[in-house]
Amino acid sequence: TPDNFTSTFFTSSATPVYDACTVLDPPINSSVSPDKTAAVLGWTSQQTDLNCLPNVIDVYCEALEDENIEGWQWIKKNSSANNTININDATSVYVEELSEFTNYTCNATLSDGVNTSEPKEIKFRTKEEVPETPDNLTITEKTSTSFTVQWEKPTKNPGVFITYHVHVVSAGTNHFIPESCELQSYDQWNQTTNETYDFDEAVPDYIYEVTVFLGNSAGNGSQASINITTNTSGTVISLPTCKL
Repeated sequence: TPDNFTSTFFTSSATPVYDACTVLDPPINSSVSPDKTAAVLGWTSQQTDLNCLPNVIDVYCEALEDENIEGWQWIKKNSSANNTININDATSVYVEELSEFTNYTCNATLSDGVNTSEPKEIKFRTKEEVPETPDNLTITEKTSTSFTVQWEKPTKNPGVFITYHVHVVSAGTNHFIPESCELQSYDQWNQTTNETYDFDEAVPDYIYEVTVFLGNSAGNGSQASINITTNTSGTVISLPTCKL
């Protein structure tokens, strides 16, 4: 080997350079499973740019007024959720604190810490719930043989209106009645779609209990009740039938 020849070896330590992600594609909705106050949204990610590796999905859900005219005053207007995902797997996001029987519009985006995709929209309606108690049950008219009650719609009715149920039952009289005497016995269920009910089968000076509740497509709601004592017939008290 010549004296003036020097052998040199080079070791490469350069890190491979990958192309950066350019555009994240939005998630693809695969399923939606709404409950009364929550929903599970299923998503998948299919990226055109293979350099894009999203690791977070964000979901924002909103109730729009023009899609929820009924019940707007009690509806929860929005909710959001996010979840860490594995790009190779389908993922689901659990969105809670929603209102029953409400139309929601949700937008989901994917992100990788630098880029964020365009939103993907999905719409759904949460499940129904039974209504609340009818408001302000009152007596509007009363005679010795009839009475009228009225009420207001429940503040919250998260379902499809079906009918009001009205239960009228006789509850005796304020006067002393011997054991050998039979009081009038009345126990009847009725239905109406109005917020008022007329009863004309009453007996003078008797006590009646009236119960009202609303039924919707999810079932029957809470009850409102009121006691009514009919007027006496002039100065004569209506006596029950007595055995001699």
